[in-house]
Amino acid sequence: MMYAKVVDNSIAKYPYFLRDLKADHPNTSFPSNIIGSPGASDYNVFPVSEVDVPNKLGWKPVKEAPVLVNGSWQESWTLVPKDAASSARIFSMAYRLNALAYP
Repeated sequence: MMYAKVVDNSIAKYPYFLRDLKADHPNTSFPSNIIGSPGASDYNVFPVSEVDVPNKLGWKPVKEAPVLVNGSWQESWTLVPKDAASSARIFSMAYRLNALAYP
């Protein structure tokens, strides 16, 4: 699981690691498991849930900043068109595979 630092309900840093927490609070000692514990929220560190990566022929997924959904932070993805050359190769391969499967 990944974590994010949240300030004023906005992502300040993602991903956020224990080394980041220590750098932000150099005069504070933390247990090694602070990031995954409920105490992390005292330092504005919250878990970010994974979601399925979208998949669509001719498009590529791009990871966006996490979003708050029903009180929990989760990954966010956007599909963007692949470049024309990549799309042409994919469609050409699909056509050839279809021709092999259905001669």
